[in-house]
Amino acid sequence: MRDYSGYSDLARNLCQKAGGEIIDSNVKVITKLQKFSVKCKDGHVWLTNLENLQYNRWCLQCSRKFSMLKLMESKKYKASLKIHEIRSFVENKNG
Repeated sequence: MRDYSGYSDLARNLCQKAGGEIIDSNVKVITKLQKFSVKCKDGHVWLTNLENLQYNRWCLQCSRKFSMLKLMESKKYKASLKIHEIRSFVENKNG
């Protein structure tokens, strides 16, 4: 029989590094593909497995928020804001 005790410790360590925790109290032994509940530092809860944690697949809600922030900081987004400001200015001058 395979020893999975190291998987449980690895899963807990990966969660702690990301600022989260495993919240399934009934899960004593974790296998690579077994699903368990995790909570991130912002309080989002989802089901994942050890393989997802190993590949840095973390909280989807936080990932979306981070992606949106990166988009807002991008030059393309800033340029579109400038065009919007110019349109608003022109509309206010002519109208």
